Amino acid sequence: MLLVLRSLVEPSGPARLWTPANLATAPVVWVEAADPGIVVNGTSGVTSWPNKGSLGGTLSGSAPVLTTNAIGSSYPGAFFNATTDKINTSVNATLSGDLYLISVLKFKAGGSGTQAVFGHGWDNTTSGRVFYVYTSGNMVAFGSGYNQGTKTQAGTTGDSTAAHIYDGSVGTVSQAYLDGTSEVPSASTTGINPTVSAKPIYIGGSGTAQNTEGLQGYLGIALALDYTPSAVDIARLQGYVAWTTGTQANLPAGHPYKSAAPTISASRSRRVVMTMS
Repeated sequence: MLLVLRSLVEPSGPARLWTPANLATAPVVWVEAADPGIVVNGTSGVTSWPNKGSLGGTLSGSAPVLTTNAIGSSYPGAFFNATTDKINTSVNATLSGDLYLISVLKFKAGGSGTQAVFGHGWDNTTSGRVFYVYTSGNMVAFGSGYNQGTKTQAGTTGDSTAAHIYDGSVGTVSQAYLDGTSEVPSASTTGINPTVSAKPIYIGGSGTAQNTEGLQGYLGIALALDYTPSAVDIARLQGYVAWTTGTQANLPAGHPYKSAAPTISASRSRRVVMTMS
């Protein structure tokens, strides 16, 4: 008698929402303003923000104020005041190579100046990297020294009252996206991609020494990946953060997740036993 065992994978129920947890390599930092684990003080200042990324730990600092219905129609946002408000990871990170950063934020109306959403190792004395979401109408990625980096035009957004998705990678070529639309890539200069060892990652500001380069506005989601994801995963990330924060209308026509959030198929294994005599 011949005994045959077969394992089949078949659909099981409706598809579920795709999230950054489904990436093959997890983000280093992943924070969301709707996270139920956020701890606030008596004035709604964020004193502890859980990091769902692989670095773990929490982010804390100068307690940006958590505000309901700040982004989209109903998504919360942490308000950063451009100067003292910035938070950093409780665990130091060593990063080298490409970085991919994505955030959903709403600028304060009338805001101006240089506004950073991410910083690592930047204190004006040592090599580091910063992602500015707004400076003179540009998204800017700087590395190593202040005058080294790349600029990608993102439009004048300092007076915006709508939430926007900002993302870009930092490598030999810096590629930026605004609301899911690819901007013209810009070749980088030497030093854009330094190795930063054992330093905290800052969100809402550029680093320890700067109190004039912070975000002016509300931050809903921020993710940092220590690699450049595939084009498919970039689209998924853009779709996920847009639909999560209710800003999907900002995605361009033709975007793969303009009409629906990214999903992943649920499946189950079924063992089939076949006998033949």
